[in-house]
Amino acid sequence: MEEIALRDQDSLISHYMGMGRYQQAINLIYESLAVNPEEGYLHYRLGLCHYYLDQLEEAELQLANALSFGFDREIIMEVQGHLCVEAGRWQEAEEAYLEVLRENPNDASVHAAYAYLMMKTGHQKKADQLLAAALRLDPDNAQALRYRFMFADKTREEKVEVLERYMHSTDSDTAKLIQLGLDCLYTNRYSRAREHFRQAYLLDPTNQNLLEVMKSFDRDFHPLLAPLRVVGLIGGPGVMWVIGIGSIMGTRAMGWDKASLIVGGIYLLFVIYSWSALGIVSLVDKFRR
Repeated sequence: MEEIALRDQDSLISHYMGMGRYQQAINLIYESLAVNPEEGYLHYRLGLCHYYLDQLEEAELQLANALSFGFDREIIMEVQGHLCVEAGRWQEAEEAYLEVLRENPNDASVHAAYAYLMMKTGHQKKADQLLAAALRLDPDNAQALRYRFMFADKTREEKVEVLERYMHSTDSDTAKLIQLGLDCLYTNRYSRAREHFRQAYLLDPTNQNLLEVMKSFDRDFHPLLAPLRVVGLIGGPGVMWVIGIGSIMGTRAMGWDKASLIVGGIYLLFVIYSWSALGIVSLVDKFRR
C-alpha cells in the first residue's frame, strides 16, 4: 500500500510541475523525502522546482544532494549548466555543458543551451555554429527553436524572458496559452501566436507586462516592417550597406551608368524607408484606431 501511495504522490508531483505549480510540487516532494530521504530522483526534482522559481542557491544544493545519492550525473550537469548561466557563472556553465556533450555529443538541447551561453558572452560566431548543429541534430528541438527566434533579433530575448517568467508564476490556463504562443513564435506562426497571447491577456487583463510584450511583438511583426526583418536575416544594416554600395560601384565599373543610377535610387529609397519605417507604422496604427 505504501508503494502505491508513493506512486500516486509521484504522479501528483509530475502533475503540479507540468502545470507550473512548483511550490505545491515542492511541498509534496518534501513529504516523499520524509519517507525516502536518500532518493536522488526526488532531490533532483526538488532542485528543478527551485530552479524554475529562481531560487538558485537551494536548487544547486538539491542538485548536489541528488548527485551524492546516485542520480544520473549527465542530467544533473545539464541543469547545473542552466543554473550557472542564470547566475552569471559563465565558465562553470561552459564546463557543465562540455561535460554533458563529451558523454552525449548528439544532445541537441545542450548544443542549443551552449549556443545561448556563447551569445551571452559575446561569441556570436561560435553561438551560430552551435545553434546550427543543434538544428541539424533535431530540427524540431524546442530549445533550439527558442534560441533561433531570439538570435534573429537581440531585442526579443527580454520579451521572451518576461513571458516565461510570467508563465511560471501564473495559473495553468494562462500558462498553457502563453506556452502555445511561444511555440508558435519560435516556428514563425505569428498570427496564431498573437491569438494565444490575446486569449492569455483576456484571462488576466490587469497584467501590463503581457500587454506591453504583445504590443512590442505587434510592432516587430508588422507587415510594413517585413523588409527590415529580411535585412536582419541576411546580416543586418552593415551587410545591406556593403551590398548597396558594392552594387552601385560594380555597375558603374562595368560602364552600366543607367543601371548604376537605378540601383543607387533604389538603395537611397531603402535607406529613407529604414529610417522612417517605425514612424510610418505608428501613424498607420494610430489612424486605424
